[in-house]
Amino acid sequence: MEALVKTKSGVGNVELREMAKPKANEGQVLIEVKA
Repeated sequence: MEALVKTKSGVGNVELREMAKPKANEGQVLIEVKA
């Protein structure tokens, strides 16, 4: 999946990266956003 990752503090400093899809543990939820 693609994820927007904050790389440093401050304005901007984000990168679009390919990441493994996370899995929700017991008591957690995973929310998928589509555009």
